[in-house]
Amino acid sequence: MLFDHYPRYEGFRDTPRKRSAVLRKQRIEREALPLFAEQIAAMQPSVEEVMAKRSLQADAFEVERRKFKAKWWRIARENYYRLPAEQRMKVLTRWRRWWGPRDSSCLLYLCAQAKAEQL
Repeated sequence: MLFDHYPRYEGFRDTPRKRSAVLRKQRIEREALPLFAEQIAAMQPSVEEVMAKRSLQADAFEVERRKFKAKWWRIARENYYRLPAEQRMKVLTRWRRWWGPRDSSCLLYLCAQAKAEQL
């Protein structure tokens, strides 16, 4: 079955631009309440801590995203293989001619369309 490949995750990139954005955000937070600037500065994490946290969050998000996509592919394939053989052939023919994205939601759409045509 044809499908669009999901691009390989390259990992979180720690760039000077992201670091300067963290520093800018922290400066704006301190300037927003000048009387409490020292207390706010004491509570703010270092740039290294922020980048480490973002890296962990990005990795965790990617794992969850891949699990989500895999779950929906399993559901789409299950729906496809539950169809009678003649409907599966219609779906397969339409899938091969499909010009949109080849993802699980599109396959589910074609399966639902085949079921609706039978009724």
